[in-house]
Amino acid sequence: MAIVETLTSNATAIATALVGGALLLLWRLSNVQLDAREPPVLKPTIPIIGHVLDMVTLSHAFFTKTYKQAEGKEAYTLPMMGGKVYFVASPELVNAMIKSRSLSFDPVLRDTIAKLFTISKAGVRKYVDPSTGLEARWTKNFYGCLNGVELKEINKAVLTDLFRQLDELPDEVNVEDSWLWLRDKLSFASTTAMLGRDNPFCAHPSLVDDYWYVDSKLVHFALGPAPWMTAPSAWMARNRIHRALIKYTKEKKHEADDVSALWRGSYDLLHEFGFSESDIAAFLQATLQAALFNTIPTFNWYFVHIWSDPSLVFRLREEVSGVVAESPERRGDGKREMTMNVAKLEERCPLLVAAFHENLRTVAVGAFNRVVMEDTIISNGKGGQEYLLKKGTTLMASQSVLHVSKEHWGSQAGNFDPTRFIKGAGVLGELESPIKPGTYVPFGGGKHLCPGRHFASMEIWGMMIALLLSFDITDAEGRTLTVPERTMPTMTSGIGRPVAGADLRLKLSRRKDWNNITWKVVMA
Repeated sequence: MAIVETLTSNATAIATALVGGALLLLWRLSNVQLDAREPPVLKPTIPIIGHVLDMVTLSHAFFTKTYKQAEGKEAYTLPMMGGKVYFVASPELVNAMIKSRSLSFDPVLRDTIAKLFTISKAGVRKYVDPSTGLEARWTKNFYGCLNGVELKEINKAVLTDLFRQLDELPDEVNVEDSWLWLRDKLSFASTTAMLGRDNPFCAHPSLVDDYWYVDSKLVHFALGPAPWMTAPSAWMARNRIHRALIKYTKEKKHEADDVSALWRGSYDLLHEFGFSESDIAAFLQATLQAALFNTIPTFNWYFVHIWSDPSLVFRLREEVSGVVAESPERRGDGKREMTMNVAKLEERCPLLVAAFHENLRTVAVGAFNRVVMEDTIISNGKGGQEYLLKKGTTLMASQSVLHVSKEHWGSQAGNFDPTRFIKGAGVLGELESPIKPGTYVPFGGGKHLCPGRHFASMEIWGMMIALLLSFDITDAEGRTLTVPERTMPTMTSGIGRPVAGADLRLKLSRRKDWNNITWKVVMA
């Protein structure tokens, strides 16, 4: 009897200890301890897992949901599974976030590269090892090759290939899916500009389909522990691209004269540090991802926004005609040569550029983040309100909150209106002050400002000018285009796609006096 009582007593004590321990753990997970100077806590609707669950299920809509729950607070702390993430929503704090030297995107980029691409663990360690200096040189190569003479060369290459594709079109074109049609044309031009004409994507066009399929499933690679199980088709597609790039470099095709300085410089740098052919191909695959994943969706919505407004098309045609001139002499093949001078387009085509920025404001919903490298104080600069950010914590902001705020963009913030971005046009309307830093952040900012923004924008502007002058574009029934609904992109992207089932058929008809032409680009 004594033995039974002892066992029962011990069992009760153990059960009590386990329950008590579990309750203590749950309490700690649901109650993040903060310094009084840190942004206030915004508790999840479901304790412990609520914010994580919402982020996974809502994607970028998570940030607009929490902003509404925070009732306009400019900064707050999101408890997540015992950890925390800071979020800032005011332009002043976003501007402070961008400018701070103690907040860095580098740790996020390292983690992303390691998860999304087939780089070996040894290769990742070598890249992030500060003693090698590789990461700094890699970044310097990127920024250096996307500026100056090298930028002009790659811009000329991408537009030359786009113009070649447009020159080859018949006078009447019926398109079944505008997204796929535009996607493929820009994908082939971009890969050609970077890798040269003898590249695996042009040799095997199915690799472009592979790229965009992988892009749609990248969240499995970023967040999932086993993407080969949760997204097996994307896993195999990514490997096909990787193998094709290995073959490309083994055959020395990266040494061709028409390969970009960016691509050659990246290969040479990785080869200098002794990376394997497999790791070099994986790093170059990451470069392709950065070049394509937001640029081409941006153009898609730029295209439909412009062509859904006939008055805007008319005004743009008048404006961009000033950067195009016809050669006085006919070519040997009898075609008329139309030369597009894309130098200083921002000054010469303000409406074209304004429409580009307004398009990004309305469609870009991505989040951008920084890791706090040391305890940091940021201020809103208005009344001296300061917030303490603790070392090792992630700080986030969202375009989906900033770009559509009625406080900063007026009651018509949801409408597409390019004149918002034209200086001196009386476009501020209800806005009491000009567009200010932190309200519009399509390319990030500070030392992490997107290095490819000039390449992407020139590709988009040049293609749009050629389409505006060469073609009349309608839907399949000859009517003005309508803007389809957008999907909410996953957390690995910032711009949605047309929703499934949208009618994306187009009809392109060459304009009078614009047939039998060929395009040429100059940057004088």
